[in-house]
Amino acid sequence: MRGFKKPSFVRKARLIAMVYGTTKTGKTRFALTAPGPIAFINFDRSLEDLLPDFPKLDIGIADYTEGLGKLDQDVATEIMARFTKDYADALADPKVRTVVIDKHTTLWEVLRWARLGKVTQVRPHHYTQVNQEMRSIMIAPQATKKNVIFIEDVKEEWKNEKSTGLMIRDGYKHGASLAQLELEFKRDYTVIDAAEGELGFRAEVKSASTGADQVGFVFEDDQIDFRTIAETLLPGVPEKAWK
Repeated sequence: MRGFKKPSFVRKARLIAMVYGTTKTGKTRFALTAPGPIAFINFDRSLEDLLPDFPKLDIGIADYTEGLGKLDQDVATEIMARFTKDYADALADPKVRTVVIDKHTTLWEVLRWARLGKVTQVRPHHYTQVNQEMRSIMIAPQATKKNVIFIEDVKEEWKNEKSTGLMIRDGYKHGASLAQLELEFKRDYTVIDAAEGELGFRAEVKSASTGADQVGFVFEDDQIDFRTIAETLLPGVPEKAWK
């Protein structure tokens, strides 16, 4: 067939994941269990509290926490220029095995400030450029062998000016559809734990490109490890890919 080429039927040994949840539910800790070296693009100060638990971790950090408290269009434009270079370098570096963006929610805010000069009262048609730019950011890893983890916050859901009582992803609305895996992190009770009143960590598969039958699967506590989850969702990939 002219203009077409034969595809590869071998599953790529990499995982692109969108993870979200309330604070202190294990999202960043999960990301730090991914194969190293890790290029960590950091918009969140919680990382410094976790690093002592991973003394042998092979990680490089690009810190973006300075300036976020006085965000305006000029500051945001500078941050996006630096991010664009750092992100491209991380994806191109043959030594880097995993790239983490924490929080992707903050990156989405910075991008809108940089391109629109505000994040509220923006008309829908003005989002065309920023939507395209964020989409490019999220699909870039598809051409690589890198694991990429986008970490997001959650926000209260509102409909018809009333709260639904539910928490939903806080970020680029098309983000989950551009990842192979969407995981929601929570601290919740199991049937056994509930009797003793103990909370456990949970990570629920909300969507997965590898099969609808995996939706709803819940990883608990010690199971919330990058290798365990990758091996479960991407069978057939050699184990050494996740070490």
